[in-house]
Amino acid sequence: MGMDQGSALVRMVRKGIRRGIVAALVLAVVAAAGWHLHDVLAQDACLDAGGAWRDGACRR
Repeated sequence: MGMDQGSALVRMVRKGIRRGIVAALVLAVVAAAGWHLHDVLAQDACLDAGGAWRDGACRR
């Protein structure tokens, strides 16, 4: 493997690591947004049913 091939390999690995980090961050943001939406919908259903939302749970 020549010097150019080694450099290309290092660039490919670094680019892959960056893409992996970006993908993990995107996944974390999507998961957090999904969980927040789930929580908002649960609160809405609780209030519609005449309950009170306290400490992350519906109280009736």
